[in-house]
Amino acid sequence: PDSGQLRVDDDILGKIKQLGEHYWYATDNSQHVGLLLKSSGDILVASGYDRPGFQKLHNLRIILVAVLAGALILTAFISFVFVREVFIPLKRLNVQMKQTTLQNMAQRLPMGAGNDEINDIARNFNAMLDRLTAAFEFQKSFVFHASHEFRTPLATMLSETESALNKDLAPQEYKQVLLSLKEEQQELIELTNSLLLISQNDEINYTRDWPLVRIDEVLYDTISHAKKMFPYMTIDLAFGAMPDNPEDLVVRGNESLLRSVFLNLVKNAFMYSIDQKVSIVLESAGDTLLVHFDNTGTQLPADEKENILNPFYRGGNALKTKGYGLGLSIVYRFISIHKGTITYTPIANDVNRFTITLTTAAPAGA
Repeated sequence: PDSGQLRVDDDILGKIKQLGEHYWYATDNSQHVGLLLKSSGDILVASGYDRPGFQKLHNLRIILVAVLAGALILTAFISFVFVREVFIPLKRLNVQMKQTTLQNMAQRLPMGAGNDEINDIARNFNAMLDRLTAAFEFQKSFVFHASHEFRTPLATMLSETESALNKDLAPQEYKQVLLSLKEEQQELIELTNSLLLISQNDEINYTRDWPLVRIDEVLYDTISHAKKMFPYMTIDLAFGAMPDNPEDLVVRGNESLLRSVFLNLVKNAFMYSIDQKVSIVLESAGDTLLVHFDNTGTQLPADEKENILNPFYRGGNALKTKGYGLGLSIVYRFISIHKGTITYTPIANDVNRFTITLTTAAPAGA
């Protein structure tokens, strides 16, 4: 109804009498005004209720709630669809990764044309598979060649032993058989030691905490040891451009590994020389030390130069020389640990040169 009775509290009536003029107040959704009639002393109170306005506010409230609820539902649905679309490639990658085994490592994850995170994951996973495949292939090749190198002297020893057992030999002939067996055994020991050397130092990595090592002193020790191993070898040590400060001949490294590097290069140069002579040259170039190992002998063709650092690889000039093709691979491994390089260069007059490059290190506190 548009009109009706209005109950007014005594407090409100008291305030109207006290003011003696218009008094505005509100209750719930209504607005009121009170007026004291001075002529009669009566109090007049009028009340108003904006029904259409409040109805519109009510309708607006319902609309806002409905719109908000709809927006939340729509947002949730769109988010679900978007997340599902994003995770579909990830789920596909996950399934394909689980299916990758040693038997199908040649399989690669497909990549799209974009450059998003999904493609980055697939690209990195494929790169990891490439590295693992190369490592497994190297391991298989290493095991194959190692087995072959072990089998050859063992087969020779077995053949010589069976031949000696099937014949009545003179004491001198038995001695020759035993000497031959001893030689084969020494080769097996050398092969085993080389394999152990590679295995024992496979996990070593360069660290700045390594001690300082004087390269010239390591060379002197190496030459002394090599002369004991090969009494008939001639070794010349020369010095090229040298620094004014002897401390500039210092590198940070593992002295045992560096000595093994130099000894293997001296041995390699001696075994493939035609005059049993090895020349070593140490020189400095700024913050770099160069150590050259020269010998005179058959030079390697271009196609063999690319493979000489691989384990068990032997060039054409090694057919008449006993060995297993591990020396230079050990050198390459140990020099790489020291952040150095090894290069082969054929120079004039049938001279073969292997060059070791190492970076010098300032002494502690310098």
